[in-house]
Amino acid sequence: MNARNVIRIVLGAAGAAIFGCGALSCSDQPRVRCAAARGNFAATYRLVSGSGPCAGLKGDILAVQTYNPANADQTPNWDQASMAIQPQAMTGLLQTGSGAMVTDPNAEDLPYALGSFSTSQPGGDDFCTVPTLSVARIRLPEISACMDGMTPTGQPATDVTYTWSNVRVYVTAAANGTELAASLKVEQDGCTAEYAVEGLYPAISCLVAPPMAPPPDMPPPNPCADAGAGSAASDDAGTDGSAGDDAMAMTASDAGASEPEAQAPMLPVLDETLCAAEADPAHGRPLGSGISPDVVTRCDPDLQLCVLARAPPALK
Repeated sequence: MNARNVIRIVLGAAGAAIFGCGALSCSDQPRVRCAAARGNFAATYRLVSGSGPCAGLKGDILAVQTYNPANADQTPNWDQASMAIQPQAMTGLLQTGSGAMVTDPNAEDLPYALGSFSTSQPGGDDFCTVPTLSVARIRLPEISACMDGMTPTGQPATDVTYTWSNVRVYVTAAANGTELAASLKVEQDGCTAEYAVEGLYPAISCLVAPPMAPPPDMPPPNPCADAGAGSAASDDAGTDGSAGDDAMAMTASDAGASEPEAQAPMLPVLDETLCAAEADPAHGRPLGSGISPDVVTRCDPDLQLCVLARAPPALK
């Protein structure tokens, strides 16, 4: 076989391959499946209606998870998915109760909401929707002062309900479930408010860490500490009162010298560049934020978190 025939065969095979791929759309990739990123979202709350204490929420950190049921062979069923949302506010209530050994007596109450995606793949707008979710609720009895060893004022009995609906998750190959929008109704102790929610994964702080303060000479008193500890110290001073006399002999000038100088409270310092995806070692950022470089963000002064600069999809 001469060289000319070899070239003809090679070109013919290449042409057939190109024609076959064109006819069968070999360049097409399977579409991504509906899912939300697994982890913490920085979420802003915009009040839609309501008044009272529960109408003043600015946002929260949302713990989000996606679940896929198992097939008969125990492999994940990617065509079915559900997602769960648990706000940090709910987690905080549980932690306070746990410290005081107080739990929700209602077995049916759960701190998270759970719902199923309506489709296995995103729609034409690249959003996946969870229309309805179960209601998240916590009911805690009163926590008396210092029951948890940390809360001098205690915590009144509370009944909190979070109802999520119309959760829309932006899902593409480049942004796989890292932006979401939702409607939220919060009910707490007779107060009701409705919010429009927008969330960004991952939740990144834009608060500049304050400089390390020198350790104090003495730890601050714990208002929940056992009041009887002071009486034991006075007993150790003896019965002749000499220790007490020495303590009283300290002059006012000595007392003033031992106290730290009064300092003005430090205001929080926010830095928009902490939201940047790109690293900047020259300015003390050896790593990027972890947020997608395609997303437009801002530093929220209330939450002190990097959040979406506009409604999803907030893309550059």
